[in-house]
Amino acid sequence: MKKKRIDKFFSKKKMKIEDFKFTKKVATVFDNMVSRSVPFYNESQEYGIEIATRFIQPNSKIYDLGCSTGTNLINLDKKLGKLKIKNCKYFGIDNSQPMIDVFNKKIDKIKNKKNFKLISGDMKEIDFEKNISVFFMSYTLQFIRPLDRENLIKKIYKSLKNNGCIILLEKILVNDSYLNRSYIDIYYDYKIKQGYSNIEIQKKREALENVLIPYRQSENYQMLKKSGFKKIDSFFQWFNWMGFIAIK
Repeated sequence: MKKKRIDKFFSKKKMKIEDFKFTKKVATVFDNMVSRSVPFYNESQEYGIEIATRFIQPNSKIYDLGCSTGTNLINLDKKLGKLKIKNCKYFGIDNSQPMIDVFNKKIDKIKNKKNFKLISGDMKEIDFEKNISVFFMSYTLQFIRPLDRENLIKKIYKSLKNNGCIILLEKILVNDSYLNRSYIDIYYDYKIKQGYSNIEIQKKREALENVLIPYRQSENYQMLKKSGFKKIDSFFQWFNWMGFIAIK
C-alpha cells in the first residue's frame, strides 16, 4: 500500500516566505494539504458534482478550471458512470505543470482515460470549446487577479450551452469587520484541529497574502450577473467559504 503524503510544506522554521506557488513539492502533498486546509473540501466538491449532474447529458463536455490533481473530474466521471451517462469529455486546465503531472498519473489507472484532456497553461489565454455543459472552478477564481476575473467569467458564459452552468467554490469576505475577524479565528482553530502548528499557519497566511484575494458574496453575485448569468444562487457555506451556481 502506497504511503500517504502528509503536508509539511511550511513546517521548516528557517524557510524563506515567498508568494505561494503550486510547485512540484506542493503538488506531491496537495491532496492532503487541501483536505486539511479547506473546510469541507471533499463535501463541497461532492455537492457541486451532485448539482452538476442535473446539467449533464450523454456526450456532454465539462471543464474544470484550476483542476489541480484531478480529484473533482475523476469523482464526477465515477458519478456519471453510476448514472449511466456515457461518453462525456473532461477538460482539466491548470497553470501548474506539476499538478497536471499528478493528474495524469491518476487517470493512468482508470478505464476512461481517453475521455480526459489535460492542459497546462493560463486559462485566461486558452480557447474553450463551445456548448459546454458545466464549468467547475473550485477555489480557483480567488487566485486570479481581480482585474481579470470578470473577463474570464464572461468567456466562460459565452462557451456554455443554454442552460449550462458554472459551479464556483470560493473563499469570501463578509461585510461586517467583527464577523470577518471572528470567522478568521474560527478558521484558525479549524486548522489547529487538523494538525497544523501555529508556525505553519502563520507562514502559509503570509505566503498567500498577495496571492489569494477573496471577494465578498455580493461582489461574486454582481460579477456573475454582469457576465450574463440570470439564475444565481448559493448551495454551500461554512462561515467564509461558499459555493455558488450560475446558470446561463
